[in-house]
Amino acid sequence: MSSRDNQWWVLDVIQAQLRSDDPQLAALFAAFGNVAGHTGMPPAEQLNDNHPAARRRRCLRLDRPGYALAAHLVVIFLASMLVFYFLSVLVKLTW
Repeated sequence: MSSRDNQWWVLDVIQAQLRSDDPQLAALFAAFGNVAGHTGMPPAEQLNDNHPAARRRRCLRLDRPGYALAAHLVVIFLASMLVFYFLSVLVKLTW
């Protein structure tokens, strides 16, 4: 289970506990979700492209062709090194 899945599981457990402890609270949250679920994110909560968090997130993505190509080449290189290593071990065992 990944950490993200684990976090969702913990949140689901908390939600189930809150629903069982206070059914009226669950009804109020459901009503709030119905009213606020269709609204967009307020402008004050949105990050523009100049915000440091948005720049950091953009730098970590591999959607740029140069970075994606470099990542693929590194994976191919490592895989070929692994194949050559196992072939050399196999040749040594047969001699």
